[in-house]
Amino acid sequence: MTDIPGIESLLGNSVPSACLPLNILSTLYAFAYIARLYNGDHLSLPLEAAEGVLDVSTVLSGNGGYCTVSDALCACLDISNQKSSVSRPKEFSLGVLADLRSILLGPSRDFPLVYILASLSELHRLFATARKSLGEGKRQNKEEVSSRKKKYFQVKKKLIFYHSWVLSYGLQVRALVPAIELVHDKARLDYENMEKDKKSIEKVMPKLKPRNVDKKLIEEI
Repeated sequence: MTDIPGIESLLGNSVPSACLPLNILSTLYAFAYIARLYNGDHLSLPLEAAEGVLDVSTVLSGNGGYCTVSDALCACLDISNQKSSVSRPKEFSLGVLADLRSILLGPSRDFPLVYILASLSELHRLFATARKSLGEGKRQNKEEVSSRKKKYFQVKKKLIFYHSWVLSYGLQVRALVPAIELVHDKARLDYENMEKDKKSIEKVMPKLKPRNVDKKLIEEI
């Protein structure tokens, strides 16, 4: 994105929400999820990828906001596991959390916000591409196309606001890294315990099979 207005001009006399860093965190998680889901080739299927982002992030879809890191990320994790269009094994989400941490850390201490700004710019590009491609090549319901174009336009405006805010206050988002690591460690532990329980059940199942059932069935036949 270029020609980003200063955050003061966008805010006017308003005061940004204290939850804004967490809303941006939710947005970045959605980007990391879709980027991994499409192996970095999300622009080749812009409509599907854009809808996937909205599925994962209720902040961008306009249906939610969060005030703790745990709430923001757990909501994303729950949604991404439940939505059939973007659902992947829990191990996949662990990779996404690791990607999110890398985005927040940036390439170095000297350039801490580079990856955050690049991610927001890439999301803006995705929704711009998706909006442009709406209605191309297929007959679509005009009302639906109009509604989605309006939605994508609103998302683009929100991303411009986030980008502008990060330029001035982005270190507040970067400061969430320790909390993200706690969520990642808990999710990893839950996953490992689930796998252990699964293996234990698989190990016990053959022993639960009644003895001589097959033999008795053959004798009866």
